[in-house]
Parts: sequence; structure tokens; C-alpha cells
Amino acid sequence: MLFNIFIKINSCVYRMRDYTKKSSMSILLILIMLILSSFIASVHVKAEESNVLEVDQNGNYNYTSIREAINNAKEGDIVYVYNGIYYENLLIDKSINLVGENQEETIIDGQEKTDVILITANYVNITGFTIQNAGFYLYNNGIDVDSSHNIIANNTIQRCRCGIALELWPNDCRIFKNTFYENSFGIMAYSIHNNRNLIYENNFLKNYHNAYDDSKGQWSYNGQGNYWDDYNGTDNDGDGVGDTPYEINGGTTKDHYPLIEPVQTPGFEIILMIAAIVTMYIFKRRNKGYL
Repeated sequence: MLFNIFIKINSCVYRMRDYTKKSSMSILLILIMLILSSFIASVHVKAEESNVLEVDQNGNYNYTSIREAINNAKEGDIVYVYNGIYYENLLIDKSINLVGENQEETIIDGQEKTDVILITANYVNITGFTIQNAGFYLYNNGIDVDSSHNIIANNTIQRCRCGIALELWPNDCRIFKNTFYENSFGIMAYSIHNNRNLIYENNFLKNYHNAYDDSKGQWSYNGQGNYWDDYNGTDNDGDGVGDTPYEINGGTTKDHYPLIEPVQTPGFEIILMIAAIVTMYIFKRRNKGYL
């Protein structure tokens, strides 16, 4: 439910993005409060159902290992990871929210062994990490997605054979505001059973191949595609979107709205999402009598 709230917030932000660019900071803050207040009841309900499992490699909280926290999590829980380098390879086989404190400083390093993260459960959400150093074998990836209805947002994925692999039958996944850096492939979607996956507002930088797609994915959303460092098109009308599509290897798939400038992360939508998570956490602690 929490990330469904986030998607609703994300949709609202797209509608008011042009307006907020022209507005004062005070008006912007009012809009944020209005959006959050409209979902506060749902957040409160979720707070009584979910737990926040905190991971800190220095031992300041209940867990020092992300894997241990995931093993102890229940469906719908949040695993919140504080800054540090975590040398782990993770299997996510339950519907949880994996949230890092800071995209640049919360690092999951796969030690060049296997997949850094393998997702086999539906409704998994990952945000706020640098994910790096997957194994070198053919099927080792930064994030291997073998399930549906997942959200992967606001991460840096680097130095992997493939940053994100959409395999088997993943459908209705959203991948946005990530940076793919120095991978052999940024994203690979190589199954005819992949449908309705949305991939937009990502940065593809210094990858050997930015993307491969022989499925039915959609590489833009609301007129916003991705930033490709090898895009050679023009922007004659100056709207920030290329005049010609970016062709993606593997089939007939194209990014019809390639971005001229890199996407800034974290985006406004991510800030709202973190605010919703913090609000939920405060409600939970208050309900338990800690506040």
C-alpha cells in the first residue's frame, strides 16, 4: 500500500511539475502538505500492519546484515538500511520494501559472486542504494527480477554484467530514476512474456550496451523517456526531449521521448515517498508508546 501511495503521489507530481517550477517555495511546501495529508489515513492503517526493521553495520540497531533483516521480515515490512558498505548477495522472496538511507552512501556489494539482488516475490520495492559488483557469469546481474509488480527507483547500479535483468515473466514493473553506470548492459528484458513494464527517467552512462529488449516494455511515461549518453538526436524545439526516438537493441522497441539532459536524482517524487515512510514510522512508534 505504501508504494501505491507513492505512485499516486508520483502521478500528481507530473501534473503539477510545470506549475511548481514557476511557483514560490512557500506554495510548493503547501502542495507537498496537501498531497501527504490526502494519504495520511492510508499511511496510518499501514503503520499498524507493518514493521520497520533497521539495519546498521555498526550495530546501532537490531540488525547488522540486510539478509538477516529480510529473513525476519514479514509481508509488507520495511527494511531500512543505514549508510555503509554491505558485502551481501540477497534473495528477496517476500513482498517487502527495501529502503536505503542514501543512494550514494548505502552500498550493496555483490563481491563479484552471483546476483547482488534476486527478486522472486511480487510487490517488492527497492530504493536508495548503490548496487555494484555482481558476478561475471552469464546470468549474474545487479538486480535479477523474476516476478511482477515491483518498483525499482532512485538507485545507482554499476560495474555489473547487467544492471537490471527482467527475466521469465515479470509484468507491470516500474523502473525509474536509476543511474546505470559502467555495466556490460544497463537493462536487459529478454522474454516475450514481459509485458507492461515501465522504464523511464533513468540515466544510462558509460555502459558497453545501454539496453537490450526483445519484449514488450514501454521506455517512457507521460512524455518522459530516459537519458542515453550515446543518443545523437537533436532537440530543435528546446523542450528537453529528442526529436527522434532512441532505438533499443533486440527488436523493434524504442524510447520515443529520449531526454537531452541527465535526470536529477533523487527526484521530487522520491522526497515525497521518503516523507510518507517517515510519517508511517512515526505513527508506528507513537502507537507503541515510544513517542
